Amino acid sequence: MVAQNSGVLNIQRDAAAAVIDSDANAQVTQVQGMTNMSSDDQTAFLKQIETHRNNVKTDLSNATSAADLQTKINAANVTMTQDGSQAELDDYGQSALKQVNQMPDCQRISWPKRLKILTVPLPMVKTTLGLRA
Repeated sequence: MVAQNSGVLNIQRDAAAAVIDSDANAQVTQVQGMTNMSSDDQTAFLKQIETHRNNVKTDLSNATSAADLQTKINAANVTMTQDGSQAELDDYGQSALKQVNQMPDCQRISWPKRLKILTVPLPMVKTTLGLRA
């Protein structure tokens, strides 16, 4: 019975790892399509997604029971969702900054004030969503 349970757990681990790969691949595609962030920021997000993918899959492979695996899957979903949300927020922030810089009236507002208007709320949003600021 133990061997059968172990076999089922291995199948569940493999299925969970496949879902993580699929989610990570979708996020990579999404980040690669973001046109507002710098290439350095894009590269950093892509590395973060890959690091989290590998860490999560290692964690899943160490699950010792179906309940333990489910706990690890739940944690993995949070981590992977945060990666995508953080990239979206950064891309959106860069887009907003570009749009503000193109507004004619903004020439009267100093650059530091414009930047502050856009950057002050972003850390608050990230904190609210549980993302690193």
